[in-house]
Amino acid sequence: MYFAENYYRVINLDKGLHIIKLYDVQKEFLRFLVDNNKVVCCSGRQQGKSTIYCIYSLWLATFFPEKKIMLLANKAATALELLGRIITGYEYLPKWLKAAATVVNKGELSFANMSSIRAFASSSDAARGFSCNVVILDEFGFLNKNVADKLFTSMYPVISSSKNGKFIIVSTPNGTDNLYYDIWCQANSKEVGKNLEGWKPFAMYWWQVPGHDESWKEKQIAAIGAKRFAQEFNNEFISNSSIRKLIPDEVLERFRIRLSEFKTKGLKPKKQRIIS
Repeated sequence: MYFAENYYRVINLDKGLHIIKLYDVQKEFLRFLVDNNKVVCCSGRQQGKSTIYCIYSLWLATFFPEKKIMLLANKAATALELLGRIITGYEYLPKWLKAAATVVNKGELSFANMSSIRAFASSSDAARGFSCNVVILDEFGFLNKNVADKLFTSMYPVISSSKNGKFIIVSTPNGTDNLYYDIWCQANSKEVGKNLEGWKPFAMYWWQVPGHDESWKEKQIAAIGAKRFAQEFNNEFISNSSIRKLIPDEVLERFRIRLSEFKTKGLKPKKQRIIS
């Protein structure tokens, strides 16, 4: 956080180029990334989640040698844009703080300390053959299910084989029929034996962003509708099916969480006495 708020510059549409001032939930997320190795984050749009893992990536590569960081996004343009933010942050660091760069281009930022950050579009064979210490998957919920399954299958063993390897998955909800939703449910499950991989969940909500109050919420709902607002900003997983359901997805989700808590407490239904 000290590195971010004293040296990391971002470009804001209103403020232009300036040193970032983190708000509370961003500070919590940054600390969460440092403290945990398997992170799955659920966050609405424009809530500052990508800025945090960009800061984390540059900090890690600058101060720790031989760290290989792989940044994958659902689109190539998005991956390159994210790396561009990191390069901007690097370029405006004080000279005495900069690690000596050996490669700086639109797809890679490498340093003399042998640490590097590379950006790729997420695909079934993305970055195959590259070894890495940290994998960051951006908007994982928006990948084709088949592609997401193959990508995860190919990347996960590389990280799992390292005691200090990090796997960071970040996305806005995008329905319930995808691997991201499955991992999010697994991470939040309190049922014994359900989360053996040790995923740690982190959620960022619209009301945690400065300036996002009830008035802001009503304007967004008026523009995009309540259902889209619930998914785009309020972390609600809504089915993409066009078939209208008898029980809404949000009700099913609350029931699933409550059932998980019920099982965790070891509660069992009372046996009914049969009267003959």
